[in-house]
Amino acid sequence: MEFTIRRAKPEESEQITAITRASKSYWGYSQALMDLWWENLSIPAEYIAAHPVFVAEWDGRLLGYFSLSGAGEVQELDNLFIAPEYIGRGVGKRLFRFALEQLRSNGARRVRIVADPHAEAFYKRFGARRIGTAPSIPEGRELPLMLLDLDSEEKEIGDDREAENQGDGSETNPSLSG
Repeated sequence: MEFTIRRAKPEESEQITAITRASKSYWGYSQALMDLWWENLSIPAEYIAAHPVFVAEWDGRLLGYFSLSGAGEVQELDNLFIAPEYIGRGVGKRLFRFALEQLRSNGARRVRIVADPHAEAFYKRFGARRIGTAPSIPEGRELPLMLLDLDSEEKEIGDDREAENQGDGSETNPSLSG
């Protein structure tokens, strides 16, 4: 599938929020958890204007997005979400590689990722390693805290479908994602 990656526009906030919520729901979370996270899964126009947010677009349709934050040697992948109908089609892999390029060009040497548990294997395929956990909601829920060293050679991901099906998103900012 050929698609372009470009900077997101603040006026795409509703579409990006819809992708975030649909992608999170795809992984079978209960309605009670989705209700609890609903507002935190919102990506406001102000956030898009203030952060590097990039979308994958094909034929005028948004397929997924990622966002970054921080400065210096350790920066963060805030979000990486793919519309459910495009999971397993190489979108997440290509977006994540593009995110790594952006981080390197911004001077990052390491990337911090608070991953959705369904996405941990995806990030491991790129060489990220679990270094601990991060609190989430509801109280007592812990998310994998991962670190990816950009100075080491990136691991090659095998089959696109296998890599894509290992997860689709991150939760680096638990206040933005459940």
